[in-house]
Amino acid sequence: MKQIIETTADGWDCVEQLQGIVDAIDELAPIIYEIKHCVRKTPLDEIMEQLSIATEDLFRELRELKLAYPMETEFVTIKEDED
Repeated sequence: MKQIIETTADGWDCVEQLQGIVDAIDELAPIIYEIKHCVRKTPLDEIMEQLSIATEDLFRELRELKLAYPMETEFVTIKEDED
């Protein structure tokens, strides 16, 4: 069954779990830069540890997102009352 959520937010800031997912991905920015640009600054064991932690965080946030919002959820932006 489709769930419709009305919100005054016109972006994804109404779904806090998405921010957690993006934060987990952003944590990897320095490592991703090193890998993409062939920079060997961080030891491999540290890279693997950071990847593991970020992946765990990412999956935790994704599980929370799936629990909070069924797959068939639609967000509809409504105007705020101007009273």
